[in-house]
Amino acid sequence: MDLIMFGMNNFSRWFKKETFNRNAYILKNLLEDKRIGKVLYIDLLPNTIERGIKSYIKNQILRSREKIIYRDFFSVCHQAQTSEFFNTSKGLFYYSTIDSIFGEKIMIKKINKLLKKLEFKNIILWSCNPMFCGYFGKLGETISCFDTIDNWTELSWYKNQKEKLTQNYQLIKKKANIIFTVSPELINLFFQNKKNVYFISQGIDLNRFQKKLVCPEDIKQIPHPIIGCVGVITDRLDFNLISNVINQNKNLSFVFIGSIWLDKNLKLEIENLSRFDNVYFLGIKNFNEVPAYINQFDVCFAFYKVNLSTKCGDSMKIYEYLALGKPIISTNTGGVEKFSDLIKIIKTPEEFNNSLKECLKEKDENLKNRRIKEVKKYDWKKIVEEMLNKIEQLIISYKTKNYGTKK
Repeated sequence: MDLIMFGMNNFSRWFKKETFNRNAYILKNLLEDKRIGKVLYIDLLPNTIERGIKSYIKNQILRSREKIIYRDFFSVCHQAQTSEFFNTSKGLFYYSTIDSIFGEKIMIKKINKLLKKLEFKNIILWSCNPMFCGYFGKLGETISCFDTIDNWTELSWYKNQKEKLTQNYQLIKKKANIIFTVSPELINLFFQNKKNVYFISQGIDLNRFQKKLVCPEDIKQIPHPIIGCVGVITDRLDFNLISNVINQNKNLSFVFIGSIWLDKNLKLEIENLSRFDNVYFLGIKNFNEVPAYINQFDVCFAFYKVNLSTKCGDSMKIYEYLALGKPIISTNTGGVEKFSDLIKIIKTPEEFNNSLKECLKEKDENLKNRRIKEVKKYDWKKIVEEMLNKIEQLIISYKTKNYGTKK
């Protein structure tokens, strides 16, 4: 089976940022599955002129040096030659276009032309971008799949697209043959009474956390205890809680690893936190380096606001902290309850302080090992295998049904 995937990131972004997200890990493991042949990855489709210009500069002007398969003024398709992360032996292609800002029809026409050129057969259409869904049923796919990552209607950077996204989720419910979600809340919100809808949690790439981890230079001089978090810093973080906690614990070092989302309000929050002498923003790190930073944390924290957006999520960071057996303090967001016997779930600064005292005193090797053992259940290879098994079973059922009808 060949696969076309509409992604939620640009392919090149994964090699420049510290985060390999669900989209990347699923693609990685699909490429390693013997049932999957060639893959065409579609970069995040821009939905505004501003985003189209940024995409054009990054992917057309500052383009990859890899082999070009197709190119016109608005689009380019490369073939991935070598990658330390992705298996490229069966044929991995990535396509960037700004046609989406002019309409989906011309974009679909070009993609069909490209699929024909690449000789794709028995196509699985896989999407995780709810901003566009006009391509369902129009790319010659055998089956279509939608992976629901977050509730995009509640993301601040898509606040002007809420009505369109709400409509698109309903179209996806109608058009996609099979749907996966990162949380049960997403099923209740968008896909009630829909057949072939499955809750599939986030996962972990255990290999990254089982290597020898050397202490990075820029964290060596930061005094312990270190209370840390990794990931993109956005307005989903509960800055009121974070600020209060830092103010009440000036004897501790608070370390943030990750890029900062460009936003005026967020800039003010960062400036406010930067006034504290015990706060350290260490910036973007290569994803291979991130485990070494987490390894230096005495306690990990995940302080997200508790709302409809975060209740529909499932933070991969929790899994990464668990993979190193670290004590974790988190707000009560989506996905954390299944680890409630292994982490501390809090609501207030006072609860944090009480939990922190316990975490800093923790010397229980058995608890550390339990965390590591538990997270092994969520290995990405197992998760993607389960997803592909469900897709394959559905294809077989369709074939059986059609055969019976013909008879």
